[in-house]
Amino acid sequence: MSRIDTLLRDLAPDGVTFRSIGDIAHVGTGSSDRNEASADGKYPFYVRSQQVLRINSYEFDETAVVIPGEGGIGEIFHFVTGKYALHQRAYRISFTTPQVDAKFAYYYFSTHFKRFILSRAVSATVTSIRKPMITGFRIPLPPLAVQREIVRILDQFAELEAELEAELEARKRQYEHYRSLLTSPSGTHQQLKQGWTLAKVGDVSRVEKGRTPIQKAIRGDYPLVATTQERQSSSEFQFDAEAVCIPLISSKGHGVASISRLYYQSGKFALGNILCAIVPNEPTKLSAEYLYFYLQTRKDFLLVPLMRGGANVSLPIDALKTVPIFFPAIREQRQIVEVLRVFDRLFSDKFASLPAELAARRKQSDYYRDRLLAFEEAPE
Repeated sequence: MSRIDTLLRDLAPDGVTFRSIGDIAHVGTGSSDRNEASADGKYPFYVRSQQVLRINSYEFDETAVVIPGEGGIGEIFHFVTGKYALHQRAYRISFTTPQVDAKFAYYYFSTHFKRFILSRAVSATVTSIRKPMITGFRIPLPPLAVQREIVRILDQFAELEAELEAELEARKRQYEHYRSLLTSPSGTHQQLKQGWTLAKVGDVSRVEKGRTPIQKAIRGDYPLVATTQERQSSSEFQFDAEAVCIPLISSKGHGVASISRLYYQSGKFALGNILCAIVPNEPTKLSAEYLYFYLQTRKDFLLVPLMRGGANVSLPIDALKTVPIFFPAIREQRQIVEVLRVFDRLFSDKFASLPAELAARRKQSDYYRDRLLAFEEAPE
């Protein structure tokens, strides 16, 4: 990183000029509606999300920075070049001076704009922005050669991240393929494989709701299974068994039925009160870990359709007990688990090779982006 460190030492030691966006760029919105999107459209269509749609007609032909006017404020940024269409509640920032490299401005926006908006918000949550909030944002203008060198370096980091993300996504698809294949009860001609059994969850397992209030749990020696990203702990345990833990509340809320993921847990553990545990009655006939892989593969069409409710969508335990499951003899279940466990750890273990390398790259990229874009304003 000696080249970056050298650049950092040489960057405008006396500070640089800052200019308001309103003085150096045109800021405007689009006029396209989401209903105009077409799956096979010829042009990119930027809406109010990270997703880029397609459309059959374009509104602009330029290089610009695009941000949403509501939702994802300070989180979603697009660098666009060429012909594109823009949603009515998204903003385009098109620079009118040759003193600005638009890609440099894009990186500066993505690093500093959220902090700028939050410092002017009435509350900590910003739901929408208006044009004056954008035109009032000030960016540094170091020499153009410096801007381009920063862009070159940050583009390299972005390319490395994209390569790792693509590899990780390919491995996930491979995992999902083998998980579905190995837990499928259908053989040739869609007939049930020899030795496989069909049963209902409630006939071969006990289903019990969690009792631990997640926010009020007292930390202790036992794992607490919850829907948070990080595993928590509890001073008391509810189960001493192998179990599949299933969220009972929609992961998306707002009337949308959804379950992001299931959890497998063994030994003594506590369970959050918005989850339930499926504990096989006879572990020598049905493996909880096999059942975890089976249900995780099919949650979107076996579990999610059972969820009920308006604003608060939940999964009834009685309905969960009726879910049909297929499983082979215990020896084959264990063989399937051994294969799938390797894949599962690759994505669930934060110290696994690919996720760990991607996290390290992102941390490194964030560090140098912050340093490269931390300019001092020159005194007038």
